[in-house]
Amino acid sequence: MSIGLFDFFLESREPAQLARTCDVPALTDSHLLLGELRLVFDWIGGQKNCERIPRRVFKKKLPEIHAKFPQLAANFSAMDTNHNYHLEWTEFVDFCLKDERFAESLKRATDLQVYSVDIDGNKLSKATFDPVHACELGSQTEMLPWEVRHVVEWRVRGLTWTRRGVMQWGRLLQPGDYISSPSFAAAGVRGCLRFWPAGYFNEAQRQQKNRRPARLATEELAAKTPGGLHALQPMPNVNAWCCLGASLPEGTHLDIRFFVADARSEKRECYWRQAVHAAQLWAPVEKTPPKEVLEQTEADHITVGIEIFRNVNGPHRASKPQRLSQTQRWSRRPALKQRGGAKPCSSFILNRTAKVPTPVGAREHQPGMTLPDLSVGFRTHPASFDNSAAGGDTHDVWSRAARVTQVIEPTFKTSISETKPLLYAFSLPSLR
Repeated sequence: MSIGLFDFFLESREPAQLARTCDVPALTDSHLLLGELRLVFDWIGGQKNCERIPRRVFKKKLPEIHAKFPQLAANFSAMDTNHNYHLEWTEFVDFCLKDERFAESLKRATDLQVYSVDIDGNKLSKATFDPVHACELGSQTEMLPWEVRHVVEWRVRGLTWTRRGVMQWGRLLQPGDYISSPSFAAAGVRGCLRFWPAGYFNEAQRQQKNRRPARLATEELAAKTPGGLHALQPMPNVNAWCCLGASLPEGTHLDIRFFVADARSEKRECYWRQAVHAAQLWAPVEKTPPKEVLEQTEADHITVGIEIFRNVNGPHRASKPQRLSQTQRWSRRPALKQRGGAKPCSSFILNRTAKVPTPVGAREHQPGMTLPDLSVGFRTHPASFDNSAAGGDTHDVWSRAARVTQVIEPTFKTSISETKPLLYAFSLPSLR
C-alpha cells in the first residue's frame, strides 16, 4: 500500500502541533508539514512570507485552489475565526492541524485512490479535477504511452472478523454479501469494485458445490485448455475467505491483476459482457484470513484493488513503455496552459508529480515512496546565538539545533506547462 498526499498530511498533524506548541523556531521551521503549509499559503497569497490573505484574493483563486486542494476551497469562513474577512497565517495553520471535520474530509479522500506508475517506478496521482495533459480533460483518465499501469486502491474500513462472522460497523455480513466501492476512472474506463469479505458463495451454494466432485486445480485446468488461463478462468474457490471483483461497462477489454492486502492474482485478460464472467472475479487461495486481518479493529482498514496494465480498446493499443527524459515526455502531449501564477516547484502537495515522503511514525508494514530531493528550494541559515546571554547545556542544545536547521523557502518559477497552446484558425462557409 502506498503513502499518498493526504496520508502524509494526516499522520504528520500531531508532530506538527507539538513542534508548533513548543514555540521553538529551530523545531517549527524544520518540520516538513509546516513547511508545506507555508508553501501552500504563500501560493494562495501570491507572495513569499505572506501573513494574511484578503477574501477577494482567496475567491479570485478559487478554481486553482479547488484543483489542487479541494478540501480548502469551501472552508474560508471556517478558517477565518476572527471574522475580519482576512485569512491570517496562524488561522490557516490552526485550521489545518486542529480541525476534525477537515481531517475527516481528508480521510474520506484516501478511501479510493488512483495513481499511475511509469517505467522508473514513479507514482503520479490521477486526479480528474487537476489534469496535466490535454488528453486528460475528459471524465475518463487515459493511460499515457510512458505509463506502465494504473493502480486503483480501495481502503475498506470498519471490517472486523469475530466468532459470529464478518462485521462492518456492527452489521453482520453473510457469505455472498458484497460491498461496493465509490466510482473510479482509470485507463480510459469508469466503474467500481465489489468486495465479498465473507466469501463469494452463500451457504446453500457452498454446500451444493462441496458435494460435487473436486475440480481440477488451476494449473491443470490451464494445461488442458487451449490458450492457457487467458482462454478460461475458473470460478473463485468455494472455501476462500474473501473475493474481489470489478464491475465495468459492457465491452471493456483489459489486462488486469487483482490484489487483496499482500495477496495478488496472476495477470489476466478480461472482457466484460452482460453476464458475470469468472475472469472478473478473484479469490485468494487461503481459506482463512491472514493474522494481521484477523487482528484489525474498526479503526483499521484492508486495502484491495486492481492493477490495469493495458486497455485493449484504448487509443494506444500497441504502446510500449519507453525510458524518456522529462523534456521528451512533455513534448509527446500538448501541455495545458497554467491557470494564474506559477506554483512552488518544491511543494509535493501542489505538484502531484512529486514523490511523497514517509511520515514520521508511520507503520512499518506500509511501504512508503522514495524520499524527495530536499536540496531543491532549501537554504541553510546558520543561527547566530549569543552564548554569553545564557549559559548551560540547554542553550548549547538549541544552538546546535539551530545551526543545522534548514528553512523551506518557496521558489516560484515558470514551468513547462505554461507553454502557450497551439491555435487553429478556420473559416465557416458563407450561408448566402
